Amino acid sequence: MYFYLEKNSLLNGQIMVVFQTENQIPNYKEITNFGELVEFKGSNIPSVWEYSKSEDMLYDINDKPSPYHILKNKKWVVEDKDGFKEYCFNNIDAIKQEILEYGFDYEITNGNKHRQRCRNDDIAKMVATVVSLQLAKSFGVEQKVTWYFEDNVGMTVGLLELGKLMLFGTTFIQSVYDTENYFKTLKDIKKISKNEFEIKRKEIHLNLAKSQF
Repeated sequence: MYFYLEKNSLLNGQIMVVFQTENQIPNYKEITNFGELVEFKGSNIPSVWEYSKSEDMLYDINDKPSPYHILKNKKWVVEDKDGFKEYCFNNIDAIKQEILEYGFDYEITNGNKHRQRCRNDDIAKMVATVVSLQLAKSFGVEQKVTWYFEDNVGMTVGLLELGKLMLFGTTFIQSVYDTENYFKTLKDIKKISKNEFEIKRKEIHLNLAKSQF
């Protein structure tokens, strides 16, 4: 669908549709009865939009890669490189924080996975439990405890089992920070999605795990 909009209205932050047609009007700029027109192609007018005066076009603000991009020759280019870099870093920090807040899913039996969080209290409890099991072992006692995951599923563990969980958690945390470093040191910094971060993090986690054995 083609929409032909009154330019003066766009400059004032409003939209006035003059024509709406299924076929493009090639010479729409020559139609001056309604003032100068601007063409927009789409299924409908975006609810959140901006008008580029230099490019003489209206666009969906959701198509704008970042607040630091501008349209130039109908293509998005970075106008403020330092601002865009900070914007990308803040985005990476937010993704990192979300992943660390969730923690990780740990497989205990037959593919069943349970969520282990990595808050300071969780880590402190794990360290204290490991120390306690080590102390018991020094007295010749192979002690077992029940370790509870976030979903309240308990796993009976000794020093070896809890040590493996702790090692997995350490590797997970390291992989998160290594992934942060990877994206923040790219030659061409870019805004990434959580999915992109996770794909790289899992790759790094796997490589870290292999290097431990």
